[in-house]
Amino acid sequence: SLNVCALSSNQFTLSAGTYAIMAWCNLQAGVSNVRTKSRIRNVTDSTTVLVGPTAFQSSNQSADANPLLFGAFDIAAGKALEFQIEPSINTTAITAANLTESEVYAQVVLIKIG
Repeated sequence: SLNVCALSSNQFTLSAGTYAIMAWCNLQAGVSNVRTKSRIRNVTDSTTVLVGPTAFQSSNQSADANPLLFGAFDIAAGKALEFQIEPSINTTAITAANLTESEVYAQVVLIKIG
């Protein structure tokens, strides 16, 4: 086993190395004036590893917007990281779907490249 990543409490701990990452999250359809920023945060050292582009949904669009964050970074020693999303929302009407399955709001793909 490679033992390069452990997931706990919405944080992923990576071993030393170089990583490529792609992460994305959903903005709910039907919500207007939503601006979302995302980043990969090194919570061990209180530093920002990568910053994603700002995504903006200006009107009640019929489809979700999916802001992407991608890049590569190095870690010299094991660190705990988080994919953080900060929406600026002009409504209080956001609710989760009422389904019996778990809901997925964000996904992260990591590839150790060195």
